[in-house]
Amino acid sequence: MRKVYTLLLVLFSLAGVQKSHAQEEQAGSPHNLAAKVLFLDYATPNGLDLDTLPISNGMEVGYIRNFNKYLNIAFPVKVALANVEGFVNRRTVVCLDAILQGQYQKTPNSFLTPYVFGGGSIVFENFEMTSLQFPVGLGLNLRLAPNTFLNLQGEYRYSLAENRTNLTYGAGLVFRLVPSTKEKTEEEVPPPPPPVNKKDKDADGVLDD
Repeated sequence: MRKVYTLLLVLFSLAGVQKSHAQEEQAGSPHNLAAKVLFLDYATPNGLDLDTLPISNGMEVGYIRNFNKYLNIAFPVKVALANVEGFVNRRTVVCLDAILQGQYQKTPNSFLTPYVFGGGSIVFENFEMTSLQFPVGLGLNLRLAPNTFLNLQGEYRYSLAENRTNLTYGAGLVFRLVPSTKEKTEEEVPPPPPPVNKKDKDADGVLDD
């Protein structure tokens, strides 16, 4: 659990840095990165006891592309050490997901943005076997800064492999990628021509020429 707390601390530290540098809202940016801590339950959906298969941990990183205020597509990658049926030791589980999110966003500056999602996943267990899962779930984004969101998510992942259906809960951050732009400056004006060397040596108000 110490590693989980350390990761959460790092994520929230990144949120503070993001807040200090994001002075203006960039609502038009469609690109986002996400990072989450995961909690996996392989016992409850399969009618097993949590004492036998306790909740395990993992992490997720992903890219989210926003199409409009109602629809996103996400490509998360999950890595976890999971307690699964049939094995005493935890198994390394890697999931490659493709997800569609339907969200309700009142305005681009909304504090709360709930969403539902569904999709498909290719799952590698201990890099030995491959199966398919179909995740569906609910999520919520809470704005912490102009381009930083706290993300809470829960999903039911139906598996085609026996006793691999699971519940996965996640908490982390979503960062909107704001392109770096130089400060806007006035249109450059060509420099004035050098002054002509005109003299009035006798100071009578009339140039010598």
